[in-house]
Amino acid sequence: MTEDIHALLMAYDSPDPKDWEAPAGFDEQERQALLTQVRTLAGRIETLLGVPVKYDDQYQDASCAADLYIKTADGREAVIRFSSFGRMAVIFWWSPGTRLPVRSPLEPELLPLVQQVGFHAIPPGVLSHPYDGLYGVCSGPFNDPMTWFERYFDYL
Repeated sequence: MTEDIHALLMAYDSPDPKDWEAPAGFDEQERQALLTQVRTLAGRIETLLGVPVKYDDQYQDASCAADLYIKTADGREAVIRFSSFGRMAVIFWWSPGTRLPVRSPLEPELLPLVQQVGFHAIPPGVLSHPYDGLYGVCSGPFNDPMTWFERYFDYL
């Protein structure tokens, strides 16, 4: 993990579990602004790639706010998941048989679009690293030890 990515992850971390679903002060107005940007990005992806994009913002007890699901006619798939923290996003697909994100074959096409609207795209391989933040080593809901993906992009 590069120092700049680790610094970004640490910048939003908190030792207090009450701040794990969203940063202190993240209110409904901020959440709605984030979701509006995600829906706008979905429209851009549909236009540029010519494929339907499924939008989902039904998260509770999670550190993420929304997902975009993309599948191309040739079978390539991706999820873009948006964290409630620091305008972070991850472009990924699920590793078979695990709850760990892996690089999506659509990443080269999606990454510039995600970055153009101001999101920090965190590589999925980095997020598979064990969480080493302020709360200390702990078990996650899916992995032991918890990963950075679970910290910022998954159910808690």
